[in-house]
Amino acid sequence: MLLLLYGCLGALLEAELVLGEELPAVEIPGAPLSLLGTAVAVGTASGEPIVVIGAPGAGEVLAVDGAGLEQWRLSGEIGLGRRVWAGDDAVAAWLPGVGVLNASGEVVLRAPEATALARCPDGSWWTGEGIGDALDCGAGGLIRSMCDGSRCTVSLQVEPGVEGVRLGETSAGSDVGWMGARACWGDAALENDPHPGAVFCDDGSELVGLDGDHLGAAIGASRAAGVFNKWQVPARVRMVPLDGGPIWMLDRAAERSRVALAEGEGIVAIGLPGYISESASEGRVYLVTP
Repeated sequence: MLLLLYGCLGALLEAELVLGEELPAVEIPGAPLSLLGTAVAVGTASGEPIVVIGAPGAGEVLAVDGAGLEQWRLSGEIGLGRRVWAGDDAVAAWLPGVGVLNASGEVVLRAPEATALARCPDGSWWTGEGIGDALDCGAGGLIRSMCDGSRCTVSLQVEPGVEGVRLGETSAGSDVGWMGARACWGDAALENDPHPGAVFCDDGSELVGLDGDHLGAAIGASRAAGVFNKWQVPARVRMVPLDGGPIWMLDRAAERSRVALAEGEGIVAIGLPGYISESASEGRVYLVTP
């Protein structure tokens, strides 16, 4: 029995790489209670890669280069940086209850009622106002999860003014996102514990997590993630690639912590706002060059 258990655990861990240990990564630590890494985005500034990081616990947005060196910092009200965006020389950050600010701290979109925001490649904005709603806009259109209580309907809207195509149903708090040309949505089942969670895509592909993973709480960088899972040994949060390959994982965070995922310019950024070092909610960001 012991040999069997060890063999299963060994096989599991061989397929999982710990960020910053088995998988080299630049690590950016946060200050106590900053929630650094709640949101991450990758873009360019003057032709060079830039990673934009939200730390809403401190009311800050931080920009670093691909080596993790700070380029600039924007300070504002607590909550600033709940979500961030980065394009070609364009940076934006969400301050809930107000709207979207640019890198100079100017409000460029007033959306005091918004509970979710998405920026499209053409620079237009979409907002959601329901509890648990999720949005992601890409070249293929807007993926939208609209919630009524704990259940939500996922749809794909190709252009404004045209009714969206229904993709499926999910649970409140689950993420949606583009994985290449595929429209994907999670069903994290956050209210049911332990629950594996799952991710589904419009081409029929799907991923199912392990008990307690709540997979589908985050989607990005061609991966799906759940929450920090105390039900598995070792406890960890897993980032699972949709198309196979090594699973990335982090094994130090507060229970049920989520991650943020973004990629671009050859960099994958992973934010873990619930990272614990000397105090809770310090947060940490990892930059990986696959």
